[in-house]
Amino acid sequence: MQEFYDEIIQSYARYKETYGTVADSIYMNASKYAEFYSWSSKTGENLIEITQSARSLFGMRIYTHTSFEFDFFILEENDVKNAIQNSNETINKFKPMDLSKNEDSLTPYNTMETIQLKIPESILNFRMGT
Repeated sequence: MQEFYDEIIQSYARYKETYGTVADSIYMNASKYAEFYSWSSKTGENLIEITQSARSLFGMRIYTHTSFEFDFFILEENDVKNAIQNSNETINKFKPMDLSKNEDSLTPYNTMETIQLKIPESILNFRMGT
């Protein structure tokens, strides 16, 4: 799983190298998210919070204390189900009625295939040795 975490850090590094700014999030395949969630739950190394918004309906945020004294929290199955239900309701509420007029309209709603992952910059700097 360390290889997977390194892959995330490299994604941030490539973004910063390409665009000159630090990305506030990256997107990952849902199966990768499931692997990461499972690993995090077993090791207790991360506090994971599923969040929703019109743009990022099924995201994962990782929080840690600056001293890296980690808080432990594992989502219950009902919490995950509720987050998915809320996401579906939000999609239906904001989805354009006619997607054929604008292909870009599909992008914000393609949440079943990708997960938005946000990691605080302080952790990235620590992991990247900066």
